[in-house]
Amino acid sequence: LVDQLKVLMDNVKTDILMEQEESGGDKKRSRRWSRRDCSVATATWHLGFLDSILSWEERAQRDIFGTTKMDWAKLLKHFDLDVRKEAFDKVHSPSEARAGAPLVVLEDD
Repeated sequence: LVDQLKVLMDNVKTDILMEQEESGGDKKRSRRWSRRDCSVATATWHLGFLDSILSWEERAQRDIFGTTKMDWAKLLKHFDLDVRKEAFDKVHSPSEARAGAPLVVLEDD
């Protein structure tokens, strides 16, 4: 499972979060999103996925993914700070948490 997460992480990074530099070659940079809502949606999914990993480990009461979960969290650096803030607010909003399939486990649940 850890190996699959590493493959997923690499694919998300290279295919979604990065893009070719305009100068060409093999050099890549963080994607410049043409639509902010797409950037926020991707960051929200990313945070929700990370929260699911942490929640899974919490319920299992053991460290399943080791440092891989921190590598996943580090991918958030590819989003602008304001996008990260908005995504975090969405993940932790009361309306999201009360929806049919909440992204996070709240302390009062």
